[in-house]
Amino acid sequence: REETQQPQPKNATREKEHKYDLIEKFINEKPKIKTLKNNTQQQNTPQEDSKPSNSLMTETLAKVYLQQKNYKKAIQAYKILILKNPEKSGFFADQIRAVEKLINTQES
Repeated sequence: REETQQPQPKNATREKEHKYDLIEKFINEKPKIKTLKNNTQQQNTPQEDSKPSNSLMTETLAKVYLQQKNYKKAIQAYKILILKNPEKSGFFADQIRAVEKLINTQES
């Protein structure tokens, strides 16, 4: 049993030939992906010493810094929270003292 191919319309044949030509051209040109120069830096790269925005500072973030043993950032967070929440300044001051005590006990 032979399968008979139906003749394709001329437009479909031309489109197919065009696609094959594009593929052939691509293969012949062998394009390369160019790399960026080393002196360009990505703009969205966070810096290690970058300070978090005051509006983003929360008690939870300060606690996270403590859990990560990132004591300097925790102290900085509590100082920002004192300015944002003066009614809780006593609590945050106590937290700062506790973190400083942790730092001192680890150094000795």
